[in-house]
Amino acid sequence: MTDPRALNVQRFREEQKAERLWVLSAIAPFTVSQDRFVLIETEQGARLEICAACTPRTPLGQGQKRLIAPETLAAFLRAVEAADAAWDADAIPAAIHDGVTITVECASAGSYRRVRMVAPPAGTPHAALLDAWRASFEEVRKALR
Repeated sequence: MTDPRALNVQRFREEQKAERLWVLSAIAPFTVSQDRFVLIETEQGARLEICAACTPRTPLGQGQKRLIAPETLAAFLRAVEAADAAWDADAIPAAIHDGVTITVECASAGSYRRVRMVAPPAGTPHAALLDAWRASFEEVRKALR
């Protein structure tokens, strides 16, 4: 059976006519709200859609929209590429039960990848993936303090 989340993300990517779609979701334990950031790459450029304190069922297209400068997108993509090993496996330590769970997704016409993490240690590919988001987007930096 195909993953419903992957289908939903791919459908949204197609609706947006996006070459690639990135999603970062941060959800604290014992809450039903999350901060979600959707980076949409199209031929015309890129934009970030910010949905603060939305629910997991809130449509992907809902939230504030901000255009992303080409140089910001390029820096983000370089940083994400350097953290490529993060996609190999989730990083949720067994002893952590109450940390913020971060989910990062990436969808393109030929693929869908997702990784989950909680408090990744500095110097790991997962931390580097989060740092790519933080360094590139002020909204993410503020949300993931």
